[in-house]
Amino acid sequence: MNSAAAINKRSEARKGVNGRGRIVFADKIAFLECTILDASPSGAHIRLGRKTALPSQFYLLNIRNRTVHTATIAWSNAEHAGLRFTESYVLGSELPTDFDFMRKHWLECATR
Repeated sequence: MNSAAAINKRSEARKGVNGRGRIVFADKIAFLECTILDASPSGAHIRLGRKTALPSQFYLLNIRNRTVHTATIAWSNAEHAGLRFTESYVLGSELPTDFDFMRKHWLECATR
């Protein structure tokens, strides 16, 4: 087994994204912009603009593909973090009503 395979314990391969994201905190109002570097259906690697302590759970909005994820931190260091997704939805008909606040966040991002 090569060293890359030994280090990468993910069950799914991640694909490069390099797209805009928004972390929305539990109050559903406060947020932080980020860059989604790569992602899979079960998680993502993000870069923050500065060293930031993240809560153990929050929402991640992928602006490009209009998805929202409930995320937990798998690892973090300085300006980067690895996330695990516990729930994922497309901003559309399948979005539960308790996630409606994410439509507002997406609209704010999409119009910039």
